[in-house]
Amino acid sequence: MIRPLSPLALCGLACSVAAAAPLAGEDAQEALRARLTQRGLKDVRCDLREGVLTLRGRVANQVAKREALRLARTQRGVEALIDLLEVDRLERPSAELRQDVRDALGAHPGTEARHLRVFASDSGVVRLEGWAETPARVRLIRSVVSGVRGVQRVDLERVEVRHAERSDEAIADEVRRQLLASSWVEPLGVDVSVEGGDVRLRGAVTDLDARARLLALVERVPGVQRVSVAELKLLDPERAGEEALPFDRPSDAELRATLRASLRLDPRVPAHEAIEVSVESGVATLRGVVSHALERVVAARDAAEVRGVWRVRNHLVVASHAPPEKLLERVRTSFARDPFLADVELKLTFEQGALRLSGPVETAYLRQRAGWLARLHAGPSRVINELRAQRDLSPEADAKLASEIKAELFWASDVAAERVEVTVRDGVAYLQGQVATPSAKRSALRKAQQAGAERVVDRLNVPEPSEATK
Repeated sequence: MIRPLSPLALCGLACSVAAAAPLAGEDAQEALRARLTQRGLKDVRCDLREGVLTLRGRVANQVAKREALRLARTQRGVEALIDLLEVDRLERPSAELRQDVRDALGAHPGTEARHLRVFASDSGVVRLEGWAETPARVRLIRSVVSGVRGVQRVDLERVEVRHAERSDEAIADEVRRQLLASSWVEPLGVDVSVEGGDVRLRGAVTDLDARARLLALVERVPGVQRVSVAELKLLDPERAGEEALPFDRPSDAELRATLRASLRLDPRVPAHEAIEVSVESGVATLRGVVSHALERVVAARDAAEVRGVWRVRNHLVVASHAPPEKLLERVRTSFARDPFLADVELKLTFEQGALRLSGPVETAYLRQRAGWLARLHAGPSRVINELRAQRDLSPEADAKLASEIKAELFWASDVAAERVEVTVRDGVAYLQGQVATPSAKRSALRKAQQAGAERVVDRLNVPEPSEATK
């Protein structure tokens, strides 16, 4: 018996037609509903009218809310976003919640609590007091704290941004360099002005996600106090190519300097000075020793996001002298803090230097999340993810998943879906074709995973700089 296709799959069948015609608000709204449901966010209601999207309903935790907002930002056809989502309350003793928050901050690179005091209430409100070096670090602290099970709201009003004195001209120059160097966003004549450390951006970007990424990039720059993106308008995607700034491919030496600056500014890479960077013909190579698996991952992402870098070779090594028992304890503790995995029964074993996850889980999302957290906290150990999500491996299910992946790529705003071919066999997705940048490639692979693929085989090609500029 062939099961009916989901709304997302039906949208996928219409992609070729929609690409040639203006996007209908009803189609975009239905596609977003399907993407939300696919992530387990079935109680989120969306209303899209004349480009303005309103999200209502309830979500289980702050992580789920963050995911709903991320999906909304990356949805084609969305020009403005109104967040009316409410987070379910989970009763936890304040002392227990406070300790979990402190542990989470201590376990995450770049958020050590040495300059912060943590307060928690039984109602799930966590307040932090102290200081951080940049707005980007404050944002990172908020992200880590909101990911702790039971956190209802995060109050950072008393976290002050402190930094060495810099002139507004120096801040503006570094902001412009960061914007021009990023391959994630296409700054379409963005004007930068700085007064008293407050940065004001004016101009055009392609979508809401590009605006959010611009904000995150600028908040990394030392000396920045606040950033205003209210005057960044959204440009019709069809006109983006016409108004984009010209790009001259940098030399390898310039790329190396840009990458080193990006690592230095990223609060998630505190060991940036220990990372050796080399670039040859647009290929970036990272070597050295870092103390956390996340640093290794983030450093490679930072390299891939430098405009002009078309391939990254990550030879970074994670240093850890902890015995297997300690690594297992770290992973179990991270699962216990996590709002999605705290009540999921998983089997963790350590065999021949590898951490093995096994057992059944309800969704592909839980499988992916458990694997990701295990890799972050298992030090240098290899992680073997044998968690089994409930899945139908029939040919009809493969066809349905392929259509959903195609629709996911089409309706998301950051991938040129018409250049990517998708096939699925036994729950494994194969992606082939051409994408413009390493960042776009990573985004396409991640979206295939998020759509529910058991595994994603990467056959995507990123053209060498010489090819891309012909």
